[in-house]
Amino acid sequence: MQVETPHHPPGTLRGFIQQYAMIVLSILTALALEQAVVSLHNASTARVSRARIESEISGFVTDLRHSEKTNRERLKKINDVLTELDARLKDGNPDNATIQSLATKVIDELGINLPSYERDAWDAAIADQSASHLRSADLRRYSQIYAGELFSIEQAKLLLAGEYVRRLSDMKLRFRIGKLDGQTLAEALTLDALAGQDIVDGQERLVTLIESGERGDQVGALAGAAHER
Repeated sequence: MQVETPHHPPGTLRGFIQQYAMIVLSILTALALEQAVVSLHNASTARVSRARIESEISGFVTDLRHSEKTNRERLKKINDVLTELDARLKDGNPDNATIQSLATKVIDELGINLPSYERDAWDAAIADQSASHLRSADLRRYSQIYAGELFSIEQAKLLLAGEYVRRLSDMKLRFRIGKLDGQTLAEALTLDALAGQDIVDGQERLVTLIESGERGDQVGALAGAAHER
């Protein structure tokens, strides 16, 4: 900011006051213009960041819906085989050929489908500080949604670790070498179906809460409810 000073000193008090007032007015005008330019720039970067963030969230919801649909379809196949397997186990000990045949129907369906998790737009808004120029309601909503997304993904991964991996790995190994028994198959399919249903229910709640615009802490809490049960 540059302010031009008078070339000649005022000869009277009145002249001094007039020149002083003009200097003050010039400074205030320059500051106001500078602030207006800054405000316009901040508003512009906030609009760009908001559009990118909304697009990223929309993409996550689309991916989440696809994951939910895929999981529901594969769970139906697994439950259908489980129903048939349970009936055969109740009738006696089914032979190896029968077990292998039932396992073949679902061996490629095992394993929960999880959505991708991206936060590039959010991280960029934090890095260039444009997030600080978003409306407080938008900023709070976005931060809670991203926290809810991450929480749900991490909870799903935790649910699928340990015993889940061991049981499915053991079942697939027995299937490959032709030594899979009905009990092992039933236990693995039951575990996969229970874990899958919990995750699908959490995915459905997460989509509903994101799209309804409710608080992100509710998103995170309900997304992890399946794991807590």
